[in-house]
Formats: sequence, C-alpha cells, structure tokens
Amino acid sequence: MKQGRFDERLDEIMVRAAMRLQERMRLAYFRGNLTGYLERIGLAGEIEPERLKRGSLLELQDEAAIIMAAKIRQARSKGYLKEWMKTLNMQELLVRYPDSPHGSSAAVKSKNQPSCPLKMVKGKHGPETGSSAERKTSKPQFTLIQ
Repeated sequence: MKQGRFDERLDEIMVRAAMRLQERMRLAYFRGNLTGYLERIGLAGEIEPERLKRGSLLELQDEAAIIMAAKIRQARSKGYLKEWMKTLNMQELLVRYPDSPHGSSAAVKSKNQPSCPLKMVKGKHGPETGSSAERKTSKPQFTLIQ
C-alpha cells in the first residue's frame, strides 16, 4: 500500500475514532465515571489535573481527541497501531471492507456471516385512528415498504 493512500485512510480512522471517543466520553460523563474511563484507556495521564478535577465535558472531549490523534499517529509510526486501537477498543476501525473506496483487503467480513438487509417500515397514523387519547394508548401499526 502506498504511503499517501494509508495516510488518507489513517485520517479517516482518526476522525471516526474521535467521534466514537466523544460518544463514549459523553456516556461515561452522564454515568459519573469520566475520569475513570480516561484512566482506563490511558489518556488521563496526558491531561492537566486541573481540567480533570473540573470535569468539564467539552474541554475534556477536545483535549482527549487531540491527545488520542497524536497517540494514533505515534503508534502508526512506531508500528503498534493495532495494539493501541485494541486498547481503545476500536480495532474494528482498522478493518477494510470490499465496498470501501480504496479497494478490498484480506481482512473482510467472513463469508459465513449472513447478510441482513434492512427493510423500511412506515407507521400508520391518521385521522381514522380516533381521538388523541386513543392514539396515545393504541399500539402503532407498521407496514413494510418494498
């Protein structure tokens, strides 16, 4: 693989990893365990202790994303990117699928896994269902859109 192509892919991986990190940090924040989560994935040591004590979600999200991007680049240059992504529990971001814009890879989905096509459904709600009280208590009806 050419170096330039992998750098583009690495940028895509870092963007997806930052989004996933921010979602997980938000979840940990609302559960009251944000600093514990950052310590578990190894980013708390790089963040200023005052910011950790304040616990501001927005400040910590920005700083953690920047630190994580730097650590991903460092892991890539030193050759332990796969292990670092495993530490973050984001190793699936490294897998390339055949429908990716840059071709296929040896690490694709197993052929034994059945594909599960998504089907669209549409709810039936209209004036014929009755009053608003009946609408709240009734179960919605759905039809399959082909």
